[in-house]
Amino acid sequence: MIQVGMFSAAGRRSPEVLHQTLDALSATEWDDVRLYLDDGRYGGFSNYNRATIGLLEGAEPHDHVLALQDDMVPCKYARRIAERATADRPDAVHVLYTAEQNIPHDKRGCSGWVGINPGWHGWGGLFVIPAWIGRQMVAHDFWQNHLHNYEPNRQTDACTFETLKLMGVPIFTHVPSLFQHIGTDSTVGHTHLEGATGYRFSEWTQ
Repeated sequence: MIQVGMFSAAGRRSPEVLHQTLDALSATEWDDVRLYLDDGRYGGFSNYNRATIGLLEGAEPHDHVLALQDDMVPCKYARRIAERATADRPDAVHVLYTAEQNIPHDKRGCSGWVGINPGWHGWGGLFVIPAWIGRQMVAHDFWQNHLHNYEPNRQTDACTFETLKLMGVPIFTHVPSLFQHIGTDSTVGHTHLEGATGYRFSEWTQ
């Protein structure tokens, strides 16, 4: 089972995206989402950490956790594809929002799950993480240093990718991307770069 949580900042930047995201999730079988709202005490990475730990605390040994941003919409089949993948590879992390830069050049024309290992330079995210791996991840020295010493309090994707790389965890991302961003602003407090779209996401609607 995938335990799902959403981290968001109340009243910060385009708050309507939160409702758009929840509606889109509910319409595509993701209707059991726990909200982790930031009233200003946490910030981007700290609230992501809070959501991840909250999901892990309620997870059974064979569960997976997914902490997602408040500005993402899935394709119709995202949950079923993700659950099938976690059953096939319970030892791996599966990334649901696919950034083109993370994919090896010779794999960009493929369809299905592709192995990646971008480390700190990776972005995109939406990590479906086995609970037993997640517990090691949030306790890892690199993660803890980022949480307590990285002053901008952001880089959720980069820190997750780098920690998993240091742990030697297999990572797969899906082509086409299973999720897409809504607009350019997030209530988490960042602005997406122009062209920052889920890789080949439009193929789900063709």
